[in-house]
Amino acid sequence: MDLNALAQLMVEHGLVIRAIPNERTFGVPVDHKDRYSDEARYTIGEVFKPDNLGKELIKVTEKFSQGGKFIIAMKGSQDSTVQGWEWHKESGKKVAFYDTIEEAVNSVINKP
Repeated sequence: MDLNALAQLMVEHGLVIRAIPNERTFGVPVDHKDRYSDEARYTIGEVFKPDNLGKELIKVTEKFSQGGKFIIAMKGSQDSTVQGWEWHKESGKKVAFYDTIEEAVNSVINKP
């Protein structure tokens, strides 16, 4: 599927596609390090001191179990946010994760 075909399908069906990042990195106060050191999804990095804060932070990287996958929703308006990513509103089931954008689009477009 090329980008023009994808764009046409997105406009026609009001599709919103979200890519899940593999990881995110953020800073936490050094004294909060223990909150992150016991879970395997977190990696503790170096200590740094941002100029604007004046206190030391520690870099924490969180790996996402569904990183590199896509989710899709149909949005029938021009709102800038999409509510309900966690649960599919019609079925009440958890949102599905797809390995490719094409797989995500086909899951919505090819519904019986």
